[in-house]
Amino acid sequence: MKEEEYSCIDFKPVALFFILFFVSGYSEADAGSMLSKNPGISARQAFKAIEQNQIDTLNKYLKKEPKLAQIENDEGSTLLHKAVAKDHKNIVRLLLDFQADINAEDRDGDTPLHIAVTVGNGEMVDLLMNHLANVNVRNHEGETPLHIAVEIGRKELVIQFLEHQADIGAENESGETPLHWAAEKGQEDIADILLRNGANVNATRKDGETPLHLAAGWGSLRMVNILLSHGAEPKAQNQSGETPFSRAIDYENRQVLLSFISATREVFLEDSALFYK
Repeated sequence: MKEEEYSCIDFKPVALFFILFFVSGYSEADAGSMLSKNPGISARQAFKAIEQNQIDTLNKYLKKEPKLAQIENDEGSTLLHKAVAKDHKNIVRLLLDFQADINAEDRDGDTPLHIAVTVGNGEMVDLLMNHLANVNVRNHEGETPLHIAVEIGRKELVIQFLEHQADIGAENESGETPLHWAAEKGQEDIADILLRNGANVNATRKDGETPLHLAAGWGSLRMVNILLSHGAEPKAQNQSGETPFSRAIDYENRQVLLSFISATREVFLEDSALFYK
């Protein structure tokens, strides 16, 4: 283009587009691509359509600019993350029809499946898994969707994930398995389900703590008995040399201590003497 031809271009709308786009948190590459291919549609408009559950509007946008299905905001969230979080199932289906990445990760490493579990939406979990969402994907903390289902106490989601071959022994960045979380969060029924499906009752996290250490600490007798009935070891030592038995002493939990003694048919004379001082 010759130099004098630039004078024919009104740069004000272009400049305004980029200012609004960057304030919304999108990259220069995204802005340039969308401006050049379809100056009438911005990512902000697409996210707004999802916010307001305007599936017809979004469908029109996607038909004009299919790559919108892949765009991210400054948190790394895609339109699919947003639609899942808002529980807009028809929009989720629409985005998947336009090849939205079902395993896209936001800046925390969470996928749409992580989000669906976090909000406790079983129907959305089914929808995503039926479209082959990765059930064993880990976020940046190493947490799988199964970890999160355990944390929020959603037994039916735990069962769903196990039916879809979720890794029952998956470890997060601290080495915690879903069973550790069940023991720590007091999810007794879930702990029983995990154990009946093959969870390692004596799995150790990075500091050597087993699920029984955690249960003995906060003192749920039922949780302790569930773990003991599946072979949990009361004398397993963590990296500090503490055992679940000694933790029960520290917390002055007589019922748990007696359960340990009854389950193992041993009288820990030295520790018991300390307990009853």
